[in-house]
Amino acid sequence: MVHKPPTRLGLIFGLCVVLALALLEIGLVVLILSSPVTVLTVLRSLLVVLALPVMGVVLYGLAGLSSASYSVDRNVIVINWGSRVQTVPMSEVKEILRGADLSRVVRFRGLWWPGCWIGRGRIEGVGAVRFFCTMPTESHLIINTAAGSYAISPENADRFMDLYAAQREMGVSRTVEPALTQPRIVHRGFFCDRLARWLLVIGGILSCGLWVLVAVRFGGLAHTLPLHFDTAGVPDRMGAPAHLFTLALLGTVAWLVDGVLGYVVYRRARERMGAYLLWGAAAGLQILLWIAIGDLTAI
Repeated sequence: MVHKPPTRLGLIFGLCVVLALALLEIGLVVLILSSPVTVLTVLRSLLVVLALPVMGVVLYGLAGLSSASYSVDRNVIVINWGSRVQTVPMSEVKEILRGADLSRVVRFRGLWWPGCWIGRGRIEGVGAVRFFCTMPTESHLIINTAAGSYAISPENADRFMDLYAAQREMGVSRTVEPALTQPRIVHRGFFCDRLARWLLVIGGILSCGLWVLVAVRFGGLAHTLPLHFDTAGVPDRMGAPAHLFTLALLGTVAWLVDGVLGYVVYRRARERMGAYLLWGAAAGLQILLWIAIGDLTAI
């Protein structure tokens, strides 16, 4: 039998966030196109770029909420949450605890907003818990197993507990292995790799900083700038200051391309060092572009 969690609050709140972000994006784009190039132009552009992944994460959460359900039979408890499916063998379930009888959540990492709890955390007296919930902690049911614990929030907790007790009493008829099915793009090793995260973050910060540097110095530049020098150090190619934005764009594109290629190498080839070199090269290119733009705008 399938039990659904209450999802109205989470869906309404998430949709409001997406709508607000979409209106923000439209407003920022209008300002960017109608205003002269300044530092504010770059900052607005960065906000447009940063808002896109936020919208993506919220939409991902909404997709999970719209299809969330919990099913239980004599052999297994299945938690469906969008593209994630957690299979919990009935034979491994020690007990199901009520959140109202437990201590508070002391740590939570994942996607959260009113009406949506999806991620990992810890509960005092229970330990590590994987959350698939839509209601506050006191409404959670904690499925405790030897391999870990899972928090769910069926709309009618009493009915779920009654069904669980009835199925448990029938006994297991076949063996089921615990499993977690999730999108292939999600790779736990990658997201838990601190060096990988730092290399990508440093490259991203340096790339964003390039745009700010160009915008800060853009207003005080001459109408033409030397863009290339011969072997004697004499300028042999001149161009408009707007070409500096092309250099900043080159740095951003290189960071994005190396980021994706590094992830593919890390995920499919399982070659961490190759991925580190790609991400490090992207960050190194940003530093070289910083030096080049700094020299060009200082002339």
